[in-house]
Amino acid sequence: MMQIFACAGLVAVGIALALFVPRRAGFDPALRRVIVIVYAARTSAALVIFAVSLLPAMQSSQRVIGPGIWAALPDTGAYHASGTAQAEAKQLGITLTMHDGYSALVGFLYSNIAQSPLVVILCNSVADMLTLVMLLVLCRRAQGPAHLPWLAWVIGFWPSWLGWSTQLLKDSILFTLSTAMIFVAASVLYRAWCARGTPRYGFAEWPILGATAIVAGLFRQALVDVLTTAVAAVSLWFFVRAIRRPAYLRSAATAALLVVVILLSHGVLRSWIYPVTVEDTIRGYAELRAVKMQKAAAARSQIEGAPADAQPVSPTAYSAPAVAPARVPQVSAGESIMEGLRQYTTRLSLKSLSNLRDANLLGGTQFGAAGASSTAVGTALLLPVGLAHALFGPFPWTLSASNGSTGALRYVAVVEWPWLVALVVGGAAGAVRRWRMIVQRPDLTLSLVYGVLGVIALAVAVPNDGLLFRYRLPFLAHFAVFLPFAFEWPVIRKLAPTR
Repeated sequence: MMQIFACAGLVAVGIALALFVPRRAGFDPALRRVIVIVYAARTSAALVIFAVSLLPAMQSSQRVIGPGIWAALPDTGAYHASGTAQAEAKQLGITLTMHDGYSALVGFLYSNIAQSPLVVILCNSVADMLTLVMLLVLCRRAQGPAHLPWLAWVIGFWPSWLGWSTQLLKDSILFTLSTAMIFVAASVLYRAWCARGTPRYGFAEWPILGATAIVAGLFRQALVDVLTTAVAAVSLWFFVRAIRRPAYLRSAATAALLVVVILLSHGVLRSWIYPVTVEDTIRGYAELRAVKMQKAAAARSQIEGAPADAQPVSPTAYSAPAVAPARVPQVSAGESIMEGLRQYTTRLSLKSLSNLRDANLLGGTQFGAAGASSTAVGTALLLPVGLAHALFGPFPWTLSASNGSTGALRYVAVVEWPWLVALVVGGAAGAVRRWRMIVQRPDLTLSLVYGVLGVIALAVAVPNDGLLFRYRLPFLAHFAVFLPFAFEWPVIRKLAPTR
């Protein structure tokens, strides 16, 4: 019963936000209706797929591990088990904290609302709606409101995004966090660009960016690394332009301050807000296991008729070896920035990227060989193939391939191909068409650089079509900002329907 009330409440909250947030963003009624339709479609799809998992035929065919947990997506089972363990630990008075942000989020929802994947899945639909609104605001800043309705249809019904949001997976929340970081950073840069001599700054945006970067780093550190690199590139570019036109110095300095805020967020603030390590999680699981085994031993003793004066079972008899606490030291702001910079450069080294790539060489969807990116030359030779896979893989001609195919996923990938071609090719054509305008505006430059750097990072570090299919959307979505500009080319304008 609690699950029903919780799900009904989440749907009600989602409907209220779908009606309020687009209106607050200043969208016209037609666009607001599209956003409500997108949210309703996502929520309906989530409910239908969850209901299908409850069918006896699905349970007997072993395609479903549990309600809403599909055997073809093992990550969903791991997150569900983690959330269930955290809820159980809370009931027993045990501190079980997750070092992974998404596992901690699932545990929080399981512990405080209901132990059901449907609760998290319905939260995905709400997050997707907010993500769509932020993307449309970015598009409106670039080319006005004329193209927003059809962009909302194209982005809102992106096949893989729609599919991931109906599962107990972190992809939807990651997309929201990625878009939120770019949205806030681009808003700060946009104010710096359009204000020129006026103090029209939203000071609340700076701590919001820091908080969003902290949360995104807990979910996936690579997103923050790409954002840091993109903002640093924007800062460097406008410092160079400021040599000839001092008016750009304000944008360059603002971007440099954004880099400092992001690095600072992963030092002092991270150690204060969420100082959880892997050792803390291991220690929590060990304590939970010890208590559960103690209760099981006590219950077995009662069944077997143990004497009343029997000594209670010590939890240490079943616990894992003690793990020494490994807390993040609280350091000064200056030391934190330098430490964050050191860790950032270490993660971007060729050795780290090569190790990450080799770790992702798994399953039947991999391509390339181990150690191929361990040198600069190897990375350069691998980049064209990696870019092709990151942008368009899995390819339609792998439908019948035994090696490198993606199972049932390849059919969904074929459905998504028109979206990929339109977004990548159209976005690139639009960016080339309005190149001069883009490089003069720091917010548009950030969207373009973030998307390009993200795709390059995936091409180098992820040699697996199945993982690329999940990881690329937060970066490719920013090509939509430039997609309407493609229709300014005479060749493409002829292909567009006439009004």
